[in-house]
Amino acid sequence: MNARSAVFLVALALVYHALAIPLYRLGGAVPDFLLIVVVYLAFFAPIGELLILAVGASVVVDVLSLDPIGSHMAALVPVILVIGRVRGWFVLRGPGLRSVFVFVAALLASLGRTTYVALVSVDGAQVSVEALSAVYTTLIAVLVHGLLDRYRRRLGWVRDRAFGGRR
Repeated sequence: MNARSAVFLVALALVYHALAIPLYRLGGAVPDFLLIVVVYLAFFAPIGELLILAVGASVVVDVLSLDPIGSHMAALVPVILVIGRVRGWFVLRGPGLRSVFVFVAALLASLGRTTYVALVSVDGAQVSVEALSAVYTTLIAVLVHGLLDRYRRRLGWVRDRAFGGRR
């Protein structure tokens, strides 16, 4: 996956996040589409470029959404680094194991963001909404990643170089 594709997907996630959030609001919780896209890209994009892209996008989201600055970055950076270290192993073992890994990675990233918000926020209600959003984002991430993997498989890209965990 090249850098232009990654930038396009992140920009698309930001636009979709801004425009479609009212459609996905569930009891105050909203899924984090940037997190979903970045976790997907972490399996295929060069890690250094993805880190720069994720940090920039997370600052934009935090400023525009009035979230504490750094809350998205606290979720994205550790997950990118972990997936970058193990991505080849999980991707080559099959879609079932990868779905479990995506679930765990998205949940940990979302809970990392929730913890960061809890540390810098004095509003307990915001923390509970963040926790609900973490679970919601995780479930959506598994669904979206499964659909994207199915699409890639249908096109015959299961064993391409990006799936091999190239760094």
